[in-house]
Amino acid sequence: MVYAIYLLFLVMLGAYSSIFTASHEFTNILGANSSLSSFPTNFLFGTASSSYQFEGAYLTHGKGLSNWDTFSHKPGNIADGSNGDIAVDHYHMYLEDIELMEYIGVNTFRFSISWARILPSKTLLINIRKTCAYGVNIQTTRIHIT
Repeated sequence: MVYAIYLLFLVMLGAYSSIFTASHEFTNILGANSSLSSFPTNFLFGTASSSYQFEGAYLTHGKGLSNWDTFSHKPGNIADGSNGDIAVDHYHMYLEDIELMEYIGVNTFRFSISWARILPSKTLLINIRKTCAYGVNIQTTRIHIT
């Protein structure tokens, strides 16, 4: 029952995330002389990310281990020994990343949520630190195969 409530929470989060839409002119992404008239008014220009490949912040703020954390830290599994411990450090640089999204004129950001951050101990102890909209349509990915 408790897990059903949590899953309902995630579904609702995804459903209500569409309320965060931007009213932004997209001249930066298309160029100053381009026209948006050929696109529907509700067309989504966006970026996307995968939590493991994007966040970094290994074991920061109570994050648990993901299957990729475990796999990439085992010697011999990755030829060059690299891992996602730092990645592009979106976890710490998210404000700058959002400013860049605004600068290039996107109105949508599709991202995945790391289960190791939300349920770090694989129990229902939820660890959610921040939610940010900043005029960007947020689309969550519940499962991302990397």
